[in-house]
Amino acid sequence: MTNGLDTIVINNMTYSKRTHKYIGLLKASFADCWDIQPALNDAKLEHKSLIDLTVKYHNYVCKDQKCIIYQKVVPRFRLKYAPLASLSISRLGFRDNELYLPLNFNNTYYLSVGFLLDVSHARINEKFSLQISSKIGKSHFSGY
Repeated sequence: MTNGLDTIVINNMTYSKRTHKYIGLLKASFADCWDIQPALNDAKLEHKSLIDLTVKYHNYVCKDQKCIIYQKVVPRFRLKYAPLASLSISRLGFRDNELYLPLNFNNTYYLSVGFLLDVSHARINEKFSLQISSKIGKSHFSGY
């Protein structure tokens, strides 16, 4: 279902108006129940509004059966954490300074450990998350 946007030009002024095309689709889908038709005019194209409409429809049409709502309960925030280990390489050098150009340092390899925290707000976008990591490791440089 979509909620389109129509553009109208009146006296050289452009106006935009929501079309609410989904209401016609809802009226066609619930055409066998006249009792619910007035509620369809106030329907919003939102998850909760559509679930409420289907519950009302079921209560009008199936009075002898309990309505089962198939709704995925999404937590507001989701936190995940994991241990973290990495092999790192560090390099030290100087640029744009004539005095330190002759200095050469060896690359250093070191192991670091820590944890990773993944935070997401599922109601905004369940595929977008913020990852925060904290690691500790020891590196040293040697050179000539």
